Amino acid sequence: MAREKIGDDVMPVRFPDGTFDRIMKINPNRTEFIRKAVADALAAVERGNMQKPHSAEPEVEKPISKKPPQPKKNFDGKPVDKDELRPDARVLLGQVRQKRWTSKQHEKALGWPGLRFPRAEGDLFQAKLIKVEDGILVAAGE
Repeated sequence: MAREKIGDDVMPVRFPDGTFDRIMKINPNRTEFIRKAVADALAAVERGNMQKPHSAEPEVEKPISKKPPQPKKNFDGKPVDKDELRPDARVLLGQVRQKRWTSKQHEKALGWPGLRFPRAEGDLFQAKLIKVEDGILVAAGE
């Protein structure tokens, strides 16, 4: 003889160790006990007699706090200073002073791998030693 099917929804649930032993002391039919406990809890929440469990509440997005812009830092973690440029930035500055090229042309001519060129260029922009005029990199003040 097969058991009577009660519902269509199946949900595996994990309980802390010892939970089934505690349930067996109250009611030897664990399944019926758990079904009744869940039904009672749902009814209490729906009547407003019980707060919803924390995990059942939708998460509220926290507003993003706007931080003031931080000064750009080089790879050592220090702010870029005009007097303390890394060697790559000095080489790029020398090339910018000699040739009127775009950023891509300078990068191609130097042929540096990885982030060497973008870091050097970023340091020079942050130190206000170079600027872009009509798409061309020029030394500031020239």
